[in-house]
Amino acid sequence: RRKDIEACGVCGGRNIIYDEYSGEYICRDCGYVVVESKSSTEPSRKELFGAKHGVGPRFTPLLHDRGVGTLKVGRVSTAREQLLSNMLREVVWVSDKLGVGTGVAEMAAEFGRRAMEKGVGRRTSRASAAAAVYLAANHHGLGRTLDDVAKAADITTTQLTKHVSNFVMGINLRPIPPNYDALVKRFGKALEISSEVVERACMLLKTGGLASQLVGRKPSAVAAAALYLACRSRGQKISMTRLSEASGVSILTLRKTTNILSSYCGGVEKDV
Repeated sequence: RRKDIEACGVCGGRNIIYDEYSGEYICRDCGYVVVESKSSTEPSRKELFGAKHGVGPRFTPLLHDRGVGTLKVGRVSTAREQLLSNMLREVVWVSDKLGVGTGVAEMAAEFGRRAMEKGVGRRTSRASAAAAVYLAANHHGLGRTLDDVAKAADITTTQLTKHVSNFVMGINLRPIPPNYDALVKRFGKALEISSEVVERACMLLKTGGLASQLVGRKPSAVAAAALYLACRSRGQKISMTRLSEASGVSILTLRKTTNILSSYCGGVEKDV
């Protein structure tokens, strides 16, 4: 910590830390960058928009001024702009780690802006950015689970769940039904399950009235359970251990979800 830094200019906190990665002095209480680094760690225009957009930034929510106020990425003049700039930097970082497209990152940036305006995302943190990315990926139907996003962002699933809940309530987002098909196909590909069985699992989850039985159930557990039942219905053996590892859910959760699907759908032997 530098001796000439006494307190944060935004919240008055004295818990100032030095970020070796960015070269900045940051208030740990509110996230405000007290002293900026001379070298910018913001993503370059080439990284954000591709090489063909080197003449100047296009209009994009991934920049704090949307690309219309400055040609230098990361140039901010107020504390609020600094917080927003940090939030957007984390959104880009998490989106890149998760491997989602620019469309998801830009939607996540809009969610982050709305959250800060409502006072939900005042503190810049990777968890807040990860929550915005998770919700954006969910709206695009990409089938990314909370565990997937938490792992990419290097945070706990509990942290992410809390921030997602705050975002949903704070900016009044309508929940999007889980994209079970995307999860089923993803797990099926990872386990090298035949396309016939994968399609059977997708059809199983479209059984009339089943949606009401799955409320509150972990989407990845539902997808894995459907694959397990589809394999059995086609006379193919697959262990719950393999499905558990591929989906990231415990065997106990997978077994309970399988029993729910089996008892409701019928025509498939119940696993006990």
